[in-house]
Amino acid sequence: MDILRILLPIAVGALIGYCTNYIAIKMLFHPRKPVKFMGKVLPFTPGVIPKNQSRIAHAVGSAVGENLLTADDIVEALKSEEIKEAIAKGVASQMMKPEMTLVSCVEQFSQSGAEATMQKLGEVLTEKVAEGAKGIDYANLISQTAVPAILEKVQNSMLAMFVNENLLNSFVEPIGNSVKSYVEEHGTEMFRPVVQNEIEKLQECPVNELLAALDVDEAVIKKTVSDFYDRLVEEKAAEALKHFHIADLVEKKVNGMNVEELEALTMSVMKQELQAVINLGALIGAIIGIINVFI
Repeated sequence: MDILRILLPIAVGALIGYCTNYIAIKMLFHPRKPVKFMGKVLPFTPGVIPKNQSRIAHAVGSAVGENLLTADDIVEALKSEEIKEAIAKGVASQMMKPEMTLVSCVEQFSQSGAEATMQKLGEVLTEKVAEGAKGIDYANLISQTAVPAILEKVQNSMLAMFVNENLLNSFVEPIGNSVKSYVEEHGTEMFRPVVQNEIEKLQECPVNELLAALDVDEAVIKKTVSDFYDRLVEEKAAEALKHFHIADLVEKKVNGMNVEELEALTMSVMKQELQAVINLGALIGAIIGIINVFI
């Protein structure tokens, strides 16, 4: 009987401490909505977290955005060799796939479609070729190439008596001017079908074959992508992240979660810690029970 009188207060104290802490933790999330009695909201309803979700969301957003994950942290993460290597390797492997043709490559970047883009590319190249052709000194070109060829052909023949270098050079200037004038007036129409025809030949050509023809292998692509990525992060990342408000995004995310999700998230992170608090309540209750026995 004496043992029961000793153990009973200790057991009751432990049970009260356990239940008290268990209920207190449950009341963090429950009840999920206000409970009314006779038209009045009962105290401690809804639970602490549902009642203060917006304030908690703002506090969490501020803590994450201003202290845990700042723009500088993201920039440093973007500079990591692992991310750079992954991006460079991904781009290079994609470019070297046999099924990656010039058309399919253009389609990934073009908003107007591959056909329209290739047509536009042909027009641009035609204009560039025609513009470049206007700057050629045709008279000098003819003098250096055609005149020696003609003299070689008539050498040791009857025509050599009449056709000489001075005679041919007298025709060079007017012929060169005529060619230049024609190119200036009709160069675009003259070069367009040639350029478009060559582009059509290249459309279905695998990109890796084009790169191989230019002595560009996967290692060169990776290095080019890595260098470009370094410059992009160095020059643009910090500026871009000024418009990326981490605190606001986190706050919006937490506010958008329902109470069940918040509870599941909290318990997944702190289940053991919260259980330790409940067990601690039982221990404290037991200690109080022991003190009562001796008092």
